[in-house]
Amino acid sequence: MELVFGMKDVYPWEAKVRRGIEARLRTLFERWGYVEVEPPTLEYYTTLEKTMSEEMKERIFKFLNRDGKLVCLRPEFTTSVARMFAQGNALPLPLRVYYSGKVFRYPSSPFRTESEFTQVG
Repeated sequence: MELVFGMKDVYPWEAKVRRGIEARLRTLFERWGYVEVEPPTLEYYTTLEKTMSEEMKERIFKFLNRDGKLVCLRPEFTTSVARMFAQGNALPLPLRVYYSGKVFRYPSSPFRTESEFTQVG
């Protein structure tokens, strides 16, 4: 059995350290009045392509869904969070938000091999 290139197994001792860091960041954000948002892991490619450089477009994991529409794993959070606010959904404004989760993109150089990593902001 082989691990997919760019992916990494996270062992218990690493997971514990990561969760501790994430918990401290969450506490800090919430202390300053931020609330957490969770955009989906999958987005329509057309939603993201408008805001990305050509270089970033080449690094996205994209595929067709069952309906034949091009979707992608989120390569970053900013566009997804902006989409959430653009759709409205009666969000009270002003609102301070933060996010924490996995993002996926092909490595940008031969020296960086991870394709899945955590982004907090």
